[in-house]
Amino acid sequence: MPPRAISIKVAREEDLSSHIGNDGFYFDLVDFDRVRAFQIPDNTTMSRLKEEIAVEFSIPSQFQRLWLFCKRQNGTWRPVRPFSTEENNLSMTSLHKLLSRTFLFLNPDGVKLFLEVLNDSSPQNLSNDDGLVFLKLYDPEQTQIRYIGMLFVKASSRPSDILPKLRSLAGFCADEEMELYEEIKFEPSAMCEAIDANITFSESQIGHGDIICYQKSSKSLSHHAYPSVEIFFKRIHDLKAVVPVSLLDPYFGNTIIT
Repeated sequence: MPPRAISIKVAREEDLSSHIGNDGFYFDLVDFDRVRAFQIPDNTTMSRLKEEIAVEFSIPSQFQRLWLFCKRQNGTWRPVRPFSTEENNLSMTSLHKLLSRTFLFLNPDGVKLFLEVLNDSSPQNLSNDDGLVFLKLYDPEQTQIRYIGMLFVKASSRPSDILPKLRSLAGFCADEEMELYEEIKFEPSAMCEAIDANITFSESQIGHGDIICYQKSSKSLSHHAYPSVEIFFKRIHDLKAVVPVSLLDPYFGNTIIT
């Protein structure tokens, strides 16, 4: 039987940055309808795919770490784990069969991946204590949310341990009070919960693929229409039911809606 062509969609951080907060896209990480898709035979190995990615994005294969995107039971799409060295030599068909035993919500029409570009500070050998989280920054004054980066955290560490890094990424002063939230789901309703900075990530059940949204403290922002990202998300969700997605952005940015 001749090999069957399958679609491999590869999302990069550049996609997250350009999608989140733009064109009516606020929830989750990426719009897979707008990322690079590779059409490859299903007998192609992961190593061969990485060679094609290297050509397309000018990123040598040794600096690539590919993560499997899966659909969670709550309907969100998140990276769940990186591919192992051994899996690099498996064909896409074999990989799909292997992963289907563990992940029930694989895309039946293809594979969705996240491309992490490795650098000197990237952890090389990930353990069960490592978690890849994605960061969104909410600005209540501008009523805007944007992707600001990703971070590896230890399950045994606490959100309070990463506050200096979060302030640095946002350009906040060293003593800026902040609020952290976990973006959980957006259907059938938006769910975004405050994070206790003093308990471990493990206790908060935060790990691979989770999204941390953060902002300046809302205590002094009560005069704003949407002082917290939790309120912002709920309003966005409500608007999506009555306003075309293409018209959502003008409601936000520098324009405060009532």
